[in-house]
Amino acid sequence: MSEYQGRLYKAIIFLNEENAVGGRVSVYAKDLLAAKEILENKYGVGTVFDLHNEDDANAVR
Repeated sequence: MSEYQGRLYKAIIFLNEENAVGGRVSVYAKDLLAAKEILENKYGVGTVFDLHNEDDANAVR
C-alpha cells in the first residue's frame, strides 16, 4: 500500500513582480498550516496566496 501523502491543498500564488500573473499550485499536506509552511518555504515568507482545500471549501457551514 502507498504511504499517506496528506490532503490536497490548492493555491493561487501572487508574485511581487511587475506584470506577474498568479500561478496555480497544488501541495499535499497533513493540514492547512503545513500546506502554508510548504508554500512559504518554496516562495518566501510574505508571498500572497489563496490557499484552500476543496473538501473544506464545499462543506456546509
